[in-house]
Amino acid sequence: QKQSQFLVILFFSVLILAVFTINYVSNRLIIRPLKDVHNMVKDFARGKIRAPRQLPVDSRDEIADLGASFQQMTVDLQRTTVSKNYVDNIIKSMSDSLIVTTPRAVIKTVNQTTLDLLGYTEDQLLEKHISMILVENHDEQTLFSPGGFSEFLERGLVRNVEKTFVSKSGNHIPILFSGSV
Repeated sequence: QKQSQFLVILFFSVLILAVFTINYVSNRLIIRPLKDVHNMVKDFARGKIRAPRQLPVDSRDEIADLGASFQQMTVDLQRTTVSKNYVDNIIKSMSDSLIVTTPRAVIKTVNQTTLDLLGYTEDQLLEKHISMILVENHDEQTLFSPGGFSEFLERGLVRNVEKTFVSKSGNHIPILFSGSV
């Protein structure tokens, strides 16, 4: 009787120790590394392109290898990616007029030169169709009519086409238009 009680207690003690050991090992070797990779992916998706903390690398550990590969990709991308602020500063400081539109010719970005030239504020132009400020005569090649814009998107580039801007005050300003997709 005493011996069987001892064996039952020993069995449950070993079982509890095994559960804690398995939990510790699986948490350390599987769950935590997967959580680290998950957090790296979430940060990356939010635009946080920064080198994550150094992950242990073991060639026999596929999860650590996955984490290390993702980390290396993040570091490589960080080296080759220019920040949005950097690009925005270049656009804003250009001396030529620059307008960025969606594929449907809806204005998404304009630089200060465009605003100064046309007399609009940024809020007055953003989310408006480019035809609000760009006049196209029917006798010339139309870029922003549905058919012309589709053709422009297919070609991907147009250079030195004579067009006309219309300022807020109604003045017509001849321009030499170049654009790319």
